[in-house]
Amino acid sequence: DIFMRMEREDAKDFLDSFSNVIVIDHIITDTVKAAHVALPGAAFAESTGTLVSFEGRAQRFFQVYAPEDERQPSWRWLKDMTDAARVKRVKWEKLDDVTAAAASAIPAFEKLAQAAPSAGFRLAGQKIARQTLRRSGRTAVRSEEIYEPKPPDDIDTPFTFSMEGFQGQPPSALVPRLWSPGWNSVQSITKYQASVGGPLRGGDPGVRLIEPKASAATFFRAAPMPFKARKYGWLLVPMHHLFGSEELSLLSAPLAGLTARPFVGLSKEDAERLDAEEGEEIIVRSGGKELSLPATIVNGLVQGVAALPHLPGISIVTLPAWGVLARAKKKAA
Repeated sequence: DIFMRMEREDAKDFLDSFSNVIVIDHIITDTVKAAHVALPGAAFAESTGTLVSFEGRAQRFFQVYAPEDERQPSWRWLKDMTDAARVKRVKWEKLDDVTAAAASAIPAFEKLAQAAPSAGFRLAGQKIARQTLRRSGRTAVRSEEIYEPKPPDDIDTPFTFSMEGFQGQPPSALVPRLWSPGWNSVQSITKYQASVGGPLRGGDPGVRLIEPKASAATFFRAAPMPFKARKYGWLLVPMHHLFGSEELSLLSAPLAGLTARPFVGLSKEDAERLDAEEGEEIIVRSGGKELSLPATIVNGLVQGVAALPHLPGISIVTLPAWGVLARAKKKAA
């Protein structure tokens, strides 16, 4: 949702500058509401793809179940649009085709396909079962039904959407679950490791796209100067939280209840400078806009820097930005 990543007026002006806006998403956001066409994309549990960690390691993630109705992975919507536009150079039929195209087009992704075995991978001539044999009890769930439909096919992964398939220990990149006879799920991890607390059998999943060089040019030659506080202003910076600083947690009532309340974070020195106590209302002005927020002392915050939580409706300007702080009310003498 771009409305959570920039000022609302700027986001609206940006979207209004296009005659056609097409948005693919699995939740309804302000960006979806502003679109001319909204297409239902698959959620993370309904799609397969690759994530790149801070280590530069590409790791494949696999869908848990097939999406229902018209939902489908975003790349399939893009393929449908290229087909409708008669763009013949896009020849994606399955995820391996998309991965190969990315590896061919972007040099840094050259080893992308090595992150996990392809969809054609088989063990003992079988795909890997997503479900355990204990899932056989599922027949009792719908005991009143005589016919059980065939599980959907998965052409993008070497997995099946059922308990039918290979039940042994697959390669580390294709472990669908942790389970071993006599062990609970978490404790059974030792059965998948080369040694207790060691790497997984077969090595850590994924592939490093960026390898360190034995000799490389110096990137930083000098340390930046220490931050200096201004006499009449504060540098406003965003403070991200585990819950509430992104779209998904706000849609879950239990998680939304853990969202931080609006505040302005101050160093102890700045609180004394403003003669403000914990919880006292502070006026924040920046970019011609104004907010009134309770003060919170944040240990480790540098003097001259104020933190605003990255929550919906809190950011008055795109941060970081300079602003002015003042106590909302003067204390009684």
